[in-house]
Amino acid sequence: MALEFPVEEPALAAIFANLLRNAEAAVAVAGPGAPAPRVLIRLDRERDVTGRQSVGLYVGDSAAAPLSMADVEGRESGRGLAIVRDLVRQWRGQLTVRPELAPLTKVVGASFPL
Repeated sequence: MALEFPVEEPALAAIFANLLRNAEAAVAVAGPGAPAPRVLIRLDRERDVTGRQSVGLYVGDSAAAPLSMADVEGRESGRGLAIVRDLVRQWRGQLTVRPELAPLTKVVGASFPL
């Protein structure tokens, strides 16, 4: 499926790279006996109940450490998820942090209106 994002390529690359690095770092701290770490990348085209379309980039992980929107909002600009937060806002997108079904624990991503 070919998806086009209404975001300049360098900004989209920075969003993706930071989401992926954050997920990889989160699963890297799994202790002995923990299930195998997992990271999943998903691209979606969505339509809300009013018919508006958006496109999304989501990265899920199996790390046990919780993460909330408040955690992301409280991060200092210039690093990791704070870069994602700032770029998503700049491009009129929406940042998402939500729990996910096993074997993942959470998904962090961004969606942008088309």
